[in-house]
Amino acid sequence: MCDNSEKKNWARIKLEICNPKYFLNCSITTFEAKHQNGDGGRILINMTLTALVPGTNNLSIGGTVEYKSKFRVNYHYKFCDFLKLPWVVAILETQNVPHPLPCPYPAGTFSVHNVEMPPAKWPLLLKSTKYRIYLEVNETSTKERAIAITLQGEMFKPNKRND
Repeated sequence: MCDNSEKKNWARIKLEICNPKYFLNCSITTFEAKHQNGDGGRILINMTLTALVPGTNNLSIGGTVEYKSKFRVNYHYKFCDFLKLPWVVAILETQNVPHPLPCPYPAGTFSVHNVEMPPAKWPLLLKSTKYRIYLEVNETSTKERAIAITLQGEMFKPNKRND
């Protein structure tokens, strides 16, 4: 049995594409924070971008969630359907955004701060494992990439919270 008490959760995030036809001023970062009870290991994400076009079903969101390079789940949603996913709603409810979320979502500058990985209501278990999450926003009809993000890391201590 492996003792993970000395290991820390970690994550790296990379903005692969921020297509200026759709978005400007894209910024995304990760950092580690302690739980209120003093436990370490929370991975938080901050992201800001300026959308030049409204978010409608003209955009699609898809990608891959991979665990230990062995288990892979692909996903694909139209933009308005993505906004209704329970884990996306859970993230956005913690932010300063209108609720319920309108679709089309207006163009403008948007930010999310201190989004914990894995987010509340995440549909797959992200326990003690290595993971890689790839997310891509495309123009639905042409498949032109608007944004692409890769998040990879390792979770040693699962987050303690009530989902």
